[in-house]
Amino acid sequence: MTYQNDVRDEAKTLYESGQTVEEIQKKLKVPVPLRTIRAWRKKDKGEEPDRNGWGLVMTRLARDVTQLMDKEKWTEDEEKRFNILTDKLEQFRIRQEAFDIKQRKIFEGDFSGKKKRGKKNDFTGIDLNALKTPDFFAYQLKFLDMKEEVRFVLKSRQIGFSYVIAWEGLITGLKTGINQIFISASKNQVGTIRKYIKQFAREFFGVDLTGKDEITVITPDEKEVTFYFLSTNSNTTQGYNGDLYIDEFCWIPKVNDILDTAKAMSSHLNRRITYISTPSVKTHPGYLIWKGLDEKGKKLKDKIGRMKITLKQAIKQGCTLFKPIKELREIFTPRQFKFLYECKWIDNAGSIFKMEDLEVCAYKEKYKNDDGHYAWEPVDLPEYKDEGFENYLGYDPNGGGEDGDNASCAVGSNRIDKLRIIDHKSFNNASVDWQAGQIKRMVVEYRVKNIGIDTTGVGLSIWNKVKDIQQDPRITWRINVVPINYTWEMKQKLVLDLEQIVSRKILEFSASDQELINAFLAIKTTATKSGGKTTFVADRKSSIGHADLFWAVSHLASFFPLKDSLFNQAPLPGGAMSG
Repeated sequence: MTYQNDVRDEAKTLYESGQTVEEIQKKLKVPVPLRTIRAWRKKDKGEEPDRNGWGLVMTRLARDVTQLMDKEKWTEDEEKRFNILTDKLEQFRIRQEAFDIKQRKIFEGDFSGKKKRGKKNDFTGIDLNALKTPDFFAYQLKFLDMKEEVRFVLKSRQIGFSYVIAWEGLITGLKTGINQIFISASKNQVGTIRKYIKQFAREFFGVDLTGKDEITVITPDEKEVTFYFLSTNSNTTQGYNGDLYIDEFCWIPKVNDILDTAKAMSSHLNRRITYISTPSVKTHPGYLIWKGLDEKGKKLKDKIGRMKITLKQAIKQGCTLFKPIKELREIFTPRQFKFLYECKWIDNAGSIFKMEDLEVCAYKEKYKNDDGHYAWEPVDLPEYKDEGFENYLGYDPNGGGEDGDNASCAVGSNRIDKLRIIDHKSFNNASVDWQAGQIKRMVVEYRVKNIGIDTTGVGLSIWNKVKDIQQDPRITWRINVVPINYTWEMKQKLVLDLEQIVSRKILEFSASDQELINAFLAIKTTATKSGGKTTFVADRKSSIGHADLFWAVSHLASFFPLKDSLFNQAPLPGGAMSG
């Protein structure tokens, strides 16, 4: 039977919108057999098979969008649905474009014969001039426009700079053939940059990259360029040349050794150095570089391009990665917020603990470079699993009995040769019952055997809620619950013992745990009100952040069997055995 062209055209419109053959049959003005509609569809769409399955998804999304657009008035739910559908349609469009680029390289336009395997790490023939830039925020675009050979970006936490330097490094390497060198404060952080570069290569060019510490690729004009992802060990950074990016620069220990080596990497003409970091302590060499000062505090006439971007500025320039600032201020104390999100440097003058000593305590793993050499890298702790070690918990309600404004709870594990901090939480404006519940949850989760609680002030209420924890049916092991009453002598014991643990390098924590480092740096010496004794206090005037976490760690550390410990000389006052 012959059908009029308008019937055929109507059917084509319907199946191109993603509707099924059965749906099309019901909507046609004249009856048409299903086999006929299938034949039409096969003939019209047979030239270009939907190899990735996205075509059908996109046409169905387009159909739903079209149906909504045909309505004169939307409900609130329909408006939300329209926004969701158009967002998804755009996402699939971007993926489809990346997929098509890769398919052209693999299939080379021939779908009838055998597939030709695309070469890994090969960008030959790709037109970089037709490249679309990712949807960066305004401050990221401003960074990309910086022309100086040396750049220093001081930034808020987690606003996307590892992401943007990965993009810039990839494109610069492909365009210029100049090697790109990435150094970061930890193996995890430089691994994040590598992950982004691989992601960009796959999504924008359809190229899969292989390699770990070194990735060598063929550029579009058939040159070789290598991307290096290096440790903070200066011995492993020697012998390279190219553009240099140092991520979290101000958190790298012994950075002067690395700087001496790293500057040589970028000593050739048309090479760049880029420092990216959140601020750390004022005694770090990065502080003088940021300020443009020499070691004597004299102003230098350098040519460094500097850029500072706080969270508030990032949000004004389009950043959509965060909760509202009002909610963040409820989560963090004012001092924490200034340090984390307002680019405030830490004044650690007079701190009992030194930055370089704490950085040594970061957990490290041994790994093998691509060149066969072994190195130790600071990394985050592996996921916790019960290995039979004895665990301790420390709780501090309000900054060690002073005018603190947060409570903290920390769990440490006695690894025989190390005291490993495996978890910690801070509570702000939480009820006594809720805090007690969090303590009990952590006790059960980590099978804690010793608990130290500051019972000064509000801490006594927490103690009363937790002291009978042995009766909890979930707990089948014996627990020692110790109340800690703050006195001058008690503070001496807590701080000096933890100082020994740090100086002996037997404290251990995740390499990226800046909150813990800041809490230690907050502890300073001062005279008592009577002036007769020296005591320890948290620096309340700096932007370091609350020291409640330090006191919580000191409570759990009091259970660690330390030779020559002050706790071995006299029992803890007011000790109690629960159950």
